[in-house]
Amino acid sequence: MYDEVEKYTPLLEILAALLKVEQGRVIPLAVGTRGSIPQTAIDLLREININDRESFITILLLALRHSIEIYHTFMDCNVLVA
Repeated sequence: MYDEVEKYTPLLEILAALLKVEQGRVIPLAVGTRGSIPQTAIDLLREININDRESFITILLLALRHSIEIYHTFMDCNVLVA
């Protein structure tokens, strides 16, 4: 997971300029495809002041939705691979 931190850290300067903030941080946030969220992810969200239940539910529902979209993309694929 820390590879993602290294991968996305160079984008911080660009995002900071776009968002007009002085600093930023890459946070590796893992959410399960079935909507599970590990305690470490909850702790990281709380560090950036995301504490309310509604926000956690929104994050979980987004993960579920995108998992379903990935499934349908795979199942609806009619392309033959040679």
